[in-house]
Amino acid sequence: MRKEALAALVAYEKKHPENPSSIHRGGVFARRAIEEARQVFAEGLSAHADEIIFTSNATEANMTALTSAVEGFRAAFPGKTPEILISSIEHASVHEGALALVHAGKAIVREIPGDEYGTVSLKALRELITPNTAIVSVMYANNEFGTIEPVKDIVKVAVRARKENQLRYPLVHTDACQAAQFLDIASSRLNIDFLTISGAKFYGPKGVGVLYVRRGGSVTPVIPGEQEQGRRGGTEWGAGIVAAATAFALARDASEKEEKRLRKLSGALTADLMRRVPGVIINGHPTDRVPHIVNFSVPGMAHDYLALALDAEGFAVSTGSACTGTLGADSRVILALKKQGVHGGIRVSLGSDTTAQSLKEFVSALGRILARMEPYADVSDI
Repeated sequence: MRKEALAALVAYEKKHPENPSSIHRGGVFARRAIEEARQVFAEGLSAHADEIIFTSNATEANMTALTSAVEGFRAAFPGKTPEILISSIEHASVHEGALALVHAGKAIVREIPGDEYGTVSLKALRELITPNTAIVSVMYANNEFGTIEPVKDIVKVAVRARKENQLRYPLVHTDACQAAQFLDIASSRLNIDFLTISGAKFYGPKGVGVLYVRRGGSVTPVIPGEQEQGRRGGTEWGAGIVAAATAFALARDASEKEEKRLRKLSGALTADLMRRVPGVIINGHPTDRVPHIVNFSVPGMAHDYLALALDAEGFAVSTGSACTGTLGADSRVILALKKQGVHGGIRVSLGSDTTAQSLKEFVSALGRILARMEPYADVSDI
């Protein structure tokens, strides 16, 4: 968390211990702070305040979007089984959420294939959409290798299908968690139905999810209750929401400057890896990618071993989504890229405290690790 967000969190906890749903003075002031935070997100998303729902995390927000579309379709067309289309490189929260609806007998799920960079095939999407498609869910930027997906074009395909079938479906959802800090997330320009962001992805607290729902869209809560205009039950975590809004506003204000800085650093890291690590494979699109994620594979090396060895050298990296960090498991999304002999990768996440020197030290540490392993004994001098 950035210091301003932490300060906002502590200040709220001190000033507003009351339940924000209470009608007494303390509750009213607590509610006012939450609604001011809602307005911050609404402005950042080019939305109306009543289109913003606060959840416990992005996973809940994603599941709410999928469930709302499926249940809305089932109510509109009794007897028909709604279809969910997701990309082959979706975050586990969408992938597993869609499968949960399938296991509950409420939907069918189909995957939209992509190319070697993870970019969704619009041609395949057009072929997969049917009159029974309730929702298309494709993440804005991949969380493991950073490829930016053509969300605006995906929406255009869905809108054309609606007109051809004379239906209000399919709806379109995007998990924009990795895009929130750097990409255009204006709902009006994306023309999106649902959009998810997470407070943790722009230096806010973990435990705050934000779901945009276009006006007029029905919502089926994952957690029933009276809060959030009946769209999400449970007392709102006001301190976290206010802290997340503080972090969000600051991140968007600094977006252009920080994007340029991280773009330069990630480019230098990629070039250094390609120059100094024999056989290294850089995963994801070479240019259409967010600036803060670099993912690479070293054929013949177990990615879990590399991550643990790098941790011992003082560098915390991941081998996929932190939400699915099972030791020894292949990365589902890296496998979807269909690269010969590549089963996983190392994800390096760059942030506000990343420096050029720290990245040079990272590559040097990687070289020392590879030098201990055959067939990389010749890279001890990197």
